[in-house]
Amino acid sequence: MRMGALLLAAGAGQRMGGPKPALPLGGVPLVVRAYQSLGEAGLPTIVVTGAHAAAVRTCLPDVPHVHALAHEEGLSASLRAGLLAVPAGWRAVLVALADMPAIAPATHAAVACALAAGALVARPVHAGRPGHPVGFGRALFPSLAALRGDRGARALLARLPVVEVPVDDAGIHLDLDTPQDLTAAEARLSTGGPR
Repeated sequence: MRMGALLLAAGAGQRMGGPKPALPLGGVPLVVRAYQSLGEAGLPTIVVTGAHAAAVRTCLPDVPHVHALAHEEGLSASLRAGLLAVPAGWRAVLVALADMPAIAPATHAAVACALAAGALVARPVHAGRPGHPVGFGRALFPSLAALRGDRGARALLARLPVVEVPVDDAGIHLDLDTPQDLTAAEARLSTGGPR
């Protein structure tokens, strides 16, 4: 099954105090780490830009981008912009977040495999807790495009039969929102923790 990923990198990153997707972790911008992991999983990826579009494009100049004009609306606007750019041949899409750069390529691949096996929606689970990325079959694209606000697809997921994919990857929960989060992630990286 042909599929790919949307890498959402459109947020303002106000709590981080700067262009969050372009901030370095171990010397590599967050958005680059997330993009490379998806690529290593064999997933073609479209990057969705917004508040810091120029900084994101500088980090990833030679990859497909789409700009979310209404990015101030929140996550749903980024998702809508990305879905409009999805090639007609993709039968499913993984929705990944630029501020979650520690997810292993194997995790992305495992979620993609669940979609290829027929799941309408799939997400990884580690230590009993679901995380990211979440994968959606094309039949759900209209429902995703109808979302509004900054809460993503949480309400939609509550109504769907979600296939949970067990993974040995704590990175599915590592969301970097503040300078303290980034400092802690740097410390984990230096001691051999999640990439």
